[in-house]
Amino acid sequence: MSSWTRRGQGDEDLRNGNDKELDALKEKIVDLKQITVGFHHEARSANSGMDILDGDMGGVSGAVRSSMRRINQFVESTGNPRMVYLVFGFTAILTLLYYVLGRAVH
Repeated sequence: MSSWTRRGQGDEDLRNGNDKELDALKEKIVDLKQITVGFHHEARSANSGMDILDGDMGGVSGAVRSSMRRINQFVESTGNPRMVYLVFGFTAILTLLYYVLGRAVH
């Protein structure tokens, strides 16, 4: 009868070991699920940020396109493109200096 007791005890030990391993596996699965949910939320956040940035860049692109069209119309109407490009370049240099010096002060 002692062999049956040992065998029953061995089976019980195996069951307990399996239960412990299943609990550990369950905890790992829960951790992985939390990580993937975090990835999902991060991806959604990044996508919404990109959509906002895309809209802003689209507005800037339209403004630059409109400005270039007006500059081209002005160049064509004046007949002297060097003067227009000189004024445009001077304005660009002043704007660049304004931003560079503004950042140097702060």
